[in-house]
Amino acid sequence: MYRRRGRGVAISLYDPLPKISKKPAPVYKNIVAMAVKVNEYLVQNPQRTYTSAGTHFGITRARISQLTKIANNLPVQLLKKLSETNDPALLKKYSGRSLLKMASSNKKISTLVVRKKE
Repeated sequence: MYRRRGRGVAISLYDPLPKISKKPAPVYKNIVAMAVKVNEYLVQNPQRTYTSAGTHFGITRARISQLTKIANNLPVQLLKKLSETNDPALLKKYSGRSLLKMASSNKKISTLVVRKKE
């Protein structure tokens, strides 16, 4: 008899239970790169609305608003470094929520250090 404990008990009388597959590693989105693209799209033609940008990129108007806030309020150096990176640790650290908090804070963000792995 084969038994596996976890969420509920799985019991097999004849064949061994199949191995549990591991979850795939999470893939983090580069929010800054998306924010820069959206901002450039809106700046190219001032007649474009958040609705048209949302249908173009497949996201909501609220998300467009958040991305433009990130692109307009964060320092250019930080935007440049984060938009070019593919490092999962940095993308996890600077998620959309944390970038939005930094962009909406009343303090002026002068320098944020983005460290490279060596």
